[in-house]
Amino acid sequence: MTLRRLIQLLGATLLVMALNVAVSYVWVAVYAFFIEPGHDGAFYEAYAQTAAPYSSIIAGIPLVYFFGRWVARWGQREAPMRHAMTLWGMYLVLDVVILVGAGVIARLAPLAAVSFATKGMAAYAAGRAEMAGGPRTQ
Repeated sequence: MTLRRLIQLLGATLLVMALNVAVSYVWVAVYAFFIEPGHDGAFYEAYAQTAAPYSSIIAGIPLVYFFGRWVARWGQREAPMRHAMTLWGMYLVLDVVILVGAGVIARLAPLAAVSFATKGMAAYAAGRAEMAGGPRTQ
């Protein structure tokens, strides 16, 4: 895999992460406006701390799958599975660095493990689907 391809995969990984965070923000906004309106900002910040890991798991599965399908099609000579699993590997490494840097890895370890496992399965399924020549996601 070339350096250029790794940089492209890193960009795709960062896009998946950004979209996953955006989904969490949208969910908290929906919660604040429609489910539990009328509270102060601290209430919603506390809710976001609780809801974000679950949102990451739920939204992360389809995000990683569809982006995994997309990156698996890059380059005709390179193995689709390698691209999809590299996307997941980069996501895992970046997410661990963020969680450690934020000092929340111990508190979120069980949810992080579920998140990494489900994203790994989504990436694997994406690679397998592209190897089998399944329906295209583009």
